[in-house]
Amino acid sequence: NAQSDATRTDFVLPSALNGALDLRVDLIEWRGQVMRNGNLSATLADAEITVADASIELPGTASIQVSGFVRAEEGWPVLDLDGKASSRNLRGFLKWIDAEPSAGLVPPSRLNALSASSRIAGTPDHMVFNDVDVTLDTTRVTGSAEYKSGTIPRIDIDAAFTNLDLDFYLPALRENLLSSSRDQDSGTQESTAPSTALANLDAFLSNMETQIKVSIGS
Repeated sequence: NAQSDATRTDFVLPSALNGALDLRVDLIEWRGQVMRNGNLSATLADAEITVADASIELPGTASIQVSGFVRAEEGWPVLDLDGKASSRNLRGFLKWIDAEPSAGLVPPSRLNALSASSRIAGTPDHMVFNDVDVTLDTTRVTGSAEYKSGTIPRIDIDAAFTNLDLDFYLPALRENLLSSSRDQDSGTQESTAPSTALANLDAFLSNMETQIKVSIGS
């Protein structure tokens, strides 16, 4: 389509070139903290990149690891990857990247641990996430997602929640929303984190077509 042609990167991989890359970096200092044990092990053969391991340890006792294949097709990179991420101090990691939510949005006792894995396939304009398995604190989410670009981008999500305990998350959010309502009644115009976050989410979703299927178990 027109948008695909406009955003195409003319990505190519030479079929006549074979090679291998084995790169290791012990320490990388960034944003005042240290990333450790960076590793990239990949080969190029027959116009296809095989990523044996791309991984790094991040602040927040976090790590990311990716492996799989990359090839070129009609000017696009085509991905077939397996990705994993984890953190035993998720709030610390979010603070490092300046994305830590306020206590009014998520209670300080939450966002302790995260583990996530997914199979990632497709091109930048059509990406599919299968075998998604995410555990945040004590809540587990499994399912799949699909993204398609276009004049109106589309996102389809099929998710199943296990052990979803909203009592861990809603009290602080509810109190913040009540405070916001009281402030509006008293003429105070100060915005709150939840209302800002919800407004940003609404603005994001209003520019695309979404389909979400959710099931919740015990």
